[in-house]
Amino acid sequence: MNNTYPQPVIDDDTLDVLDHAISTLARRRGLWLNTDAVFLHLIASLINQAQHALPHIVLTARENGATWDDIAQLLATTPEQARHEYDPGNND
Repeated sequence: MNNTYPQPVIDDDTLDVLDHAISTLARRRGLWLNTDAVFLHLIASLINQAQHALPHIVLTARENGATWDDIAQLLATTPEQARHEYDPGNND
């Protein structure tokens, strides 16, 4: 793979997508965004879902040729930390 990938970006685009995801999830769960607790519940649910998906996505990327350097760049971490977190063969 050996491409140069950007690190994660926080910008207006990600904010718009996150706002849309939060409001969509609120509608699906029949919740109103009228308290901080509801907002916290929804954003925590989205964060947890993303964290749950990462190991599979990393494994697929590795199977498709991504190096630990590539993955670390995409996750804004070090190759050692990425491998520690997501290498199923790592027994640390």
